[in-house]
Order: sequence, then structure tokens, then C-alpha cells
Amino acid sequence: MIPKYNRKIKMSEIKNVNVFSLLESAAKDEPDSVFFNFEGDTVTYKEGFDKTRICAQHLISRGVKKGDRVILCLQNTPDFVYSYLAISQIGAVSVLVGPVARRFEIKYIVSHSQPSLIITSHTMLDNFTVNNSFFVDTDKFLLVDDSHKSRSLAGIIEAGKPYEKSEAITDDSAVSIIYTSAMDGFPLGVQLTHKGILASTKVLAGFLNQDDKCISVLPLFHAFGLTVTLIMPIQGRTPFTLV
Repeated sequence: MIPKYNRKIKMSEIKNVNVFSLLESAAKDEPDSVFFNFEGDTVTYKEGFDKTRICAQHLISRGVKKGDRVILCLQNTPDFVYSYLAISQIGAVSVLVGPVARRFEIKYIVSHSQPSLIITSHTMLDNFTVNNSFFVDTDKFLLVDDSHKSRSLAGIIEAGKPYEKSEAITDDSAVSIIYTSAMDGFPLGVQLTHKGILASTKVLAGFLNQDDKCISVLPLFHAFGLTVTLIMPIQGRTPFTLV
């Protein structure tokens, strides 16, 4: 028997098919409901919505615009959630890179994708070097754990102002690019579209019950982890725990 889905959200009700609209709708309908949990802390939809929009405003202040590519190289943390959805909000494209990717792989991805910004952590900076030299302009880094409070993502969110608009997506624009194994040679950049992610996660969310909870143990930089343990819970209004 297929379980009844008690918290339906119709894609037809979302005029803007931007993936960010899922969070926007949830924050409007259920602002105080649990969005996600992380290391004992609970974030509501309203809190997540506000933090994401502040992150989006900072990205814009750094020159990121619709269609630009932003490398996102983080573990399963709130910083990933806010950054990913903020990139989506402004219509930019997140290039998802695993924290365990090897240097020659990252160097190729940087060269191929030509990112406007790279969001990562201090502990992963060495992955962007060869022979102790950076192969990317260091001005392009946003370190979520920067030692300077005004440059860390937490400090930016605490002091920043939200970006009020959501870039309208009405075509088959990409929301993410994931570099996957090629049969030979360099990895291939696979585009995931806003519409594709919304359509697939809508189907999956239909199997969720009202009292269900999710655990995001799969890596969010992977297509399966991203769709099933981040976007699907937002689609189904189901709280999840980042692991």
C-alpha cells in the first residue's frame, strides 16, 4: 500500500520553478516548523529562509549573478544548505565538488567550469594548490569558517541583510553541475535542471508521511544525496538531520 502523503505541495502552485521556491513556500506556510537539525541545533523554515537570503545577498555583493558558476566544496553542514539554496535563489549554478576530490580533479573542474566564486572551508584550501601554489585566484574564495568573523558565513549571516527577490526560472536552466566519471579521460560535467530536480523529488516526496523524518547521511555533493536527502525533504516538508 502506498502511504498517504499528507503535506502536498503542487508544482503548479509554485509560479517560479526555481528550486529555492520550495524553501520560500515552506517558510510562508509553516514558518515555525522544523527545517533541519544539526549537532543538536534546530533550524526552522523561517530561520533557514532568512539565512539563505542573507547568504544570497552576500554572493551578489561578491559579483555573482544569474548564470554564473559557483563551486561548492563542503561537507554536510548548514553552510552547504544555505549556500546551495542561495546560489539557486539568484539563478547561479552550483558546481558540486566532493571534499575528498583529488587536486588534479579539482584543478580540471576549476579550469573547465570557470567559477565566479568558490565556497569551501579553511581545512580544504590545500586541495586548491599544486606545489604549494594556488591554481585559482584567491580573491574567489569564500571560506565559511574564516577566522575573521565578518568574512565567515556565520558572521555574514548574523550581520547581513536578505536578498528579497528570487530569480525566475521558467526554462530548462541548470541549477547544478556535477562532474562524474568519464569512460576515459577527464570527468564529464552533468547538468541538473531546476525543473528536473523539482519533478523527481515531487514523486519521491509523495511516499512520505506527515510524521516522517529523514537523515541526510549521503553526501550532498552527490546527485543522489542532494535530491533524496536535501531537496526531497523540503519538497515534502519533512525535517531532516544533517550527518
